[in-house]
Amino acid sequence: EGTTDAAGALDLGSLPAVRYEALIVSPEPGEPPTTVSLDLGDGATLPRPLALANAATVRGRLLPAARAAGREVVAVDESPILGAVSPRARVAEDGAFTLRVSVGRRYRLDLEPSGTTSRVPLGRVSVPANMADALLPDQRVPATVTLSGTVVLGATPLPGATVQV
Repeated sequence: EGTTDAAGALDLGSLPAVRYEALIVSPEPGEPPTTVSLDLGDGATLPRPLALANAATVRGRLLPAARAAGREVVAVDESPILGAVSPRARVAEDGAFTLRVSVGRRYRLDLEPSGTTSRVPLGRVSVPANMADALLPDQRVPATVTLSGTVVLGATPLPGATVQV
């Protein structure tokens, strides 16, 4: 692991001459991380540039907007990359959101909790390597209901139990 200098140069020292999946995290806010295949096997040409992949823009709208406005949509990578941060976008008053995501990845979209509401799964989106922009169909944000009850073990109430939904 290393950080580039002011000229964008990096020296990771001696590495075994094998194939790697390199993670590149941009210092620019809002730019998603990129993974690149890096073959350092016999005959590899070094040094070589490691280019950030173009990011894709995913746009959508949540309805009714009043249930989602001000909350965040998060894109959770389904094959997580160590050190990667999940892209997030604040939902506008009209229910619209825009996410910048890495190409060549698959994401689960969730609407983050707010106050007394819990996380809402919104579905999945695959981002092919050649995709630059995607407009998702409108998504319905369900109404909330109150869930309460008693957790029991056999017939005995179970104090201290944790319940996750």
